[in-house]
Amino acid sequence: MAATGLLFVSNPRRIVASGLSVINQYVRNTLYIHFLPVTSHSPPSKQEDWKEKLGPRLPYLCRSIMNLYSKVSSCCPHLDACVLLEPIKHNHVRNIQTLREVDVVIFDSGFKSDDIDGFIKSRVSNLSGQYKVILMPDSSPPIDLSEEMTEAEESPSSGPRSFDSVQDNVVLGGTFDRLHNGHKILLSEAIIRCSQKLTVGVTDTSMVKNKLLCELIQPCEQRIKSVREFVQDMDSSIVYDIVPIDDPFGPTKSDPSMQLIVVSGETYKGALKVNDLRKERGLPQLHIHEIPILANECKETTEEEDKMSSSALRMHLLGTTLKIPEKVPKHPLLVGVEKVPYIIGLAGGIASGKSSVANRLEKLGAGIINCDILGHQAYEKGQPCYDDLIKAFGSDIIGLDGQVNRQILGKIVFSDQEKLELLNSIVWPHILELVRKTISEMVCQGKNIVVIEAAVLLRANWHVHCNEVWGCIITQNEAIRRLQERTKLDVDECEKRILAQTPNSEVVAIANVVISTLWSPEYTQKQVERAWKELQCRVKDWLTLNPCQP
Repeated sequence: MAATGLLFVSNPRRIVASGLSVINQYVRNTLYIHFLPVTSHSPPSKQEDWKEKLGPRLPYLCRSIMNLYSKVSSCCPHLDACVLLEPIKHNHVRNIQTLREVDVVIFDSGFKSDDIDGFIKSRVSNLSGQYKVILMPDSSPPIDLSEEMTEAEESPSSGPRSFDSVQDNVVLGGTFDRLHNGHKILLSEAIIRCSQKLTVGVTDTSMVKNKLLCELIQPCEQRIKSVREFVQDMDSSIVYDIVPIDDPFGPTKSDPSMQLIVVSGETYKGALKVNDLRKERGLPQLHIHEIPILANECKETTEEEDKMSSSALRMHLLGTTLKIPEKVPKHPLLVGVEKVPYIIGLAGGIASGKSSVANRLEKLGAGIINCDILGHQAYEKGQPCYDDLIKAFGSDIIGLDGQVNRQILGKIVFSDQEKLELLNSIVWPHILELVRKTISEMVCQGKNIVVIEAAVLLRANWHVHCNEVWGCIITQNEAIRRLQERTKLDVDECEKRILAQTPNSEVVAIANVVISTLWSPEYTQKQVERAWKELQCRVKDWLTLNPCQP
């Protein structure tokens, strides 16, 4: 199967789902799409000529581009599609230069082989040495390569908030996380209306912290890189200024040269606010072009949004292997132990759903070590830790039953960072020793997979004893709500305890798998089962080298 393909479309109306499904057999990663021929106007003699002639055709061309991306999204969701726009805008452009080397060239009609060979050699520059040619079966009559494609007699009408004219300087903004076809349509609508410079504002960290699963959003630099590569592939004839933005206005609040802003249906009101600010500052008003919101064709569960969004794509990542675990020869915790299981560290803050996930893993066959329970054991009277705590914090932490009152101790340490660190330095080594003993017991019981559930897994540096880390995350507001419901503490005290935990961003940075219990129990179960299924191959490889059976 080829990594990169180039599809020539003689008529967008001919592309049907069955035809695109055929492409799945030939292309693995990237699919470039090129309209052939692309325009009905002759090569322009002046810059303004092509702008004027392209304007009336924009509704038809944009509808065709949108339909192509929508069909690719539903039929070939794994493909990174790119509709080439430079040949659409400039009829004289004959040479196709792509960033990625083309391994297979696909035609949507039954052209003659001699025509195809000559055409490819004259048009496609970045071909692999062993490229292949695929002719997709088509019931329509063959198309003469020398003919121009003409649009339907009745082009699709523009929407009420569309602006169908080419401008010199165009602007748009967005998060552009895990670039999907909705983003590509937005960028395409901007590029096809732009003749000189396109400014793209990409939201920086401060603007994404309230988004769903924001911890899984790619770094701003990576998102900028993805946008830059995509737009340069689409049209290299214009200048791109792709910049991070830390407010909703970005460069629009100061650049007088901007003429058109492209938005989606949900950000149209933001464009109106941009114009209000520009009016206050004496800047020209921007024309506004709005595109419709795309449906989520790859919706997996009812928890996902109906629209295509990066949030849905981030939800698809839950329960998958985000990072392949590094192979470790032996666990430091179990040095000298002959039979060593595959150890998963289950990390996450208070009320993040770790116990729920652990219970589900236990039903699938894993041995579970709850470090909170071991912590209670360590605090018990008669344990070495008990005496150490009294020496450090005084006898006031002892309740009427003679045991350590964890609520009293909690109020002391969660309001004083130094005392919290002192508590950790006392308790953590005792808990870790109990973990080691429990693992040995579980190996004797025949457990090949052991899960260490610990809120402090990362801060205590216990993850170095694990083959991999699974992280549980929920929003801060939900964590506070759950903790308050569980403990009956006031909101301020709950918030103080939540903020004292390892933040979600640090959990995700370390985690090989991320799970969120923010939604229904059924959705949590789906994530756990997906992660468990992917885990089995890694466990098999580990146990081949480290037999664990008693």
